[in-house]
Amino acid sequence: MAGRAFQIAMYGKDSVFAREPEYATVDAISREDLVKFHEQYFRGDRVALGFVGSFDSAKLMEQVEKLFGDWKKADAPLPKVDLDPLAIDGRRVYFAEKDENQTNLFIGGIGVRRDNPD
Repeated sequence: MAGRAFQIAMYGKDSVFAREPEYATVDAISREDLVKFHEQYFRGDRVALGFVGSFDSAKLMEQVEKLFGDWKKADAPLPKVDLDPLAIDGRRVYFAEKDENQTNLFIGGIGVRRDNPD
């Protein structure tokens, strides 16, 4: 509960980072929804392959091209996701009260984005 409240406080209740699966929302997803989503977004140009070990790079790339070379590129853009937390002007304290005999404390602040070149 504390983690969920923290994500909402940092990103807002409508952010993808504050979503929690609920039985009703998961039950509403059909097999057809998943197939459509997969067909639309899972494409070869959105995959990263990593290899570790002792191997001949040229032979490995030849095998990768043979196995995965016919994968199609995505024809639909990825969904837009707002990655920035809420603008916070000053200190804030949020309480998520629950009748328990333990406390969870989360402290957050805006830091540097992962894609920052510095």
